[in-house]
Amino acid sequence: MTQANTQAQNQSELQQNLYMSKFYMSNFFCSRSLGRQILALGALVVVVLTGCTPREECALINGALAEGNLRIQEINENNLGNAGYNQGIERQVGRIYFDISQVLDGLLLSNRRLQTIQFQLVEAYQQASDYRYQAAELIASNPEPSNQIKADIRTLQLDSEANVGEVTEALRKQCPI
Repeated sequence: MTQANTQAQNQSELQQNLYMSKFYMSNFFCSRSLGRQILALGALVVVVLTGCTPREECALINGALAEGNLRIQEINENNLGNAGYNQGIERQVGRIYFDISQVLDGLLLSNRRLQTIQFQLVEAYQQASDYRYQAAELIASNPEPSNQIKADIRTLQLDSEANVGEVTEALRKQCPI
């Protein structure tokens, strides 16, 4: 009889504990629904703000551009005294533009707007690289360039800078420095 009473008592306690746990869980979920809604809203705000301000992705792009610009600045500073056209400088700048395009192309971005700008930057830097190599070829094939050749070289240099500048301007709207 004692064993049957013990089993009945254990079963009764188990049912009571189960009922109490359901009661507590129900109270927890009912009393915390406003808190959960606020938490969900807070998480949504964080996601939206993070999606709208991709600081890390902007930092990656800006870092790649800054590194390339520093390398070009070093080349220009080292050649301040040299007058005239220099195919070596054009090739170096063309190579840096190509390197920048490769670094930019390798970035994994999640923001769609920045992906579009990234693609445009890669295109602009590859075209700038091509223009600088074309300028180097013109200089190499014309040791004494005519005024027309000089104008063509200058056009290639300016067009490459203008294309990059245009896309960089679009970048600055998304990623101010």
